[in-house]
Amino acid sequence: MSHPEDEDPAALFRAAIGEVTPLRKEVEPAPAAPRPRPRARMAERDDAEAAGEFARLLRDNAPLEAGDVASYRRDNLPPRLFQRLKRGQYSVQDELDLHGATAAQAEMMLRQFLLEAHAHEYGCVRIIHGKGLQSDGSAPVLKNLVDRVLRLRTEFNSAKMGFVKVVKNKSYFRRFQVQYRRRREAKTDYYARKRLIMQDKNKYKTPKYRLVVRVTNRDIITQIVAADLTHDVVLAAAYAHELPRYGIKLGLTNYAAAYATGLLLARRVAAKFNLKYEGQVKADGEDYNVEASEEEGAAKPFKALLDVGLARTTAGARVFGVLKGATDGGIDVPHNDHRYPGSKREGSEWTTSAETHRKYIFGQHISEYMKTLSEENEEAYNTQFKRYVEQNIKPESFEAMYTKAHAAIRADPLKKRADSELGYFATRGKNNPKPKAGADGKIAPAKKYNATKRTLSQRKARITQKLTKRGIVSLKA
Repeated sequence: MSHPEDEDPAALFRAAIGEVTPLRKEVEPAPAAPRPRPRARMAERDDAEAAGEFARLLRDNAPLEAGDVASYRRDNLPPRLFQRLKRGQYSVQDELDLHGATAAQAEMMLRQFLLEAHAHEYGCVRIIHGKGLQSDGSAPVLKNLVDRVLRLRTEFNSAKMGFVKVVKNKSYFRRFQVQYRRRREAKTDYYARKRLIMQDKNKYKTPKYRLVVRVTNRDIITQIVAADLTHDVVLAAAYAHELPRYGIKLGLTNYAAAYATGLLLARRVAAKFNLKYEGQVKADGEDYNVEASEEEGAAKPFKALLDVGLARTTAGARVFGVLKGATDGGIDVPHNDHRYPGSKREGSEWTTSAETHRKYIFGQHISEYMKTLSEENEEAYNTQFKRYVEQNIKPESFEAMYTKAHAAIRADPLKKRADSELGYFATRGKNNPKPKAGADGKIAPAKKYNATKRTLSQRKARITQKLTKRGIVSLKA
């Protein structure tokens, strides 16, 4: 007899439930593929076209690396202007920042910016470029793009154009040094001054003289200056406000007055050092350079270098009138005649006009303008040349007036100031009048308005008096 525990549990389970039908096994569906991310296909195509164009631009020349400096000058741009652009002496009138732009965007922005700058006739603009958005890091894309676009611009071929990269990175600012005070105030050009005062080592303590010229609104200042180790030494000076002593009463800042001031300075130097060089006695406008005397033991002419400071050395500038007067007066100033009035440049050649220069020396350019204005508008003439009319100075008398002044300067360059010469504001001598003698013939001492210094006993007595007045008894009392 069999026991239930001896039977197979699985057989007992099947016998208990009877006939069954197995369920169909469902196949799980495969996971769906992820949707592709959207692509800016048109932007990619534009970038590809820009990259292809940029590659064609770089095909002929090697690309600029990150540390290279972009610099370019067209043939019609004078080298001096390009040097000043490098030094940052021109003010920036407009600016374009290309950071964050792609090559295509940067090129479009750059071309539009250049067209607007050309339309507004800007002289100096700044373009800030980055490496280029999403660039591969091999080469600065925008730097090369800006360099090539500026070089290949056909719209501005007739313009005098050049560009240079302004290098101002972290190393630049770490080495930054503040300029000297007088350079910040636009008073001294130390770049020029260094070259004007530098002396050879084998000429120790030998002075190197400068003909310093400064033109103000009311005066022309001329000096002979030598640089010392700690300061400048002025050997001689002449001012345009001294010209009324020699007959030139008005027009103390024009070209003719500049010539007369330079002549006055030269004759004072000759008198100071007892030099026998007369210079060009008759002013004819021709270029003149004083030559050393061939006599044995004769002194050489006084030599000085022209120092114009920060003034613009354009053709016909008044600083060259002083130069001409100084050379005609006997000072040896190294120069040429390229900047005198009437000088013009034709290609690589310079043409000069001594006749035009003579007209400026004798004030004929002012005389001609006075005649033209008096014929066209007499009211404007009487207003503009009111002081000339009051002094009875006519246009026809200009040449004779300056001729007499030149002769008077040569006759006595050290003429003393008259007592009636009170200065521009006519106040000289009023603040410090000469002391007058009293009835006894003695001159009283000058009155003093400052308080007399008290002694110690006087100061103690003053404190005691104040305390007594307030009813306070001094402890020491």
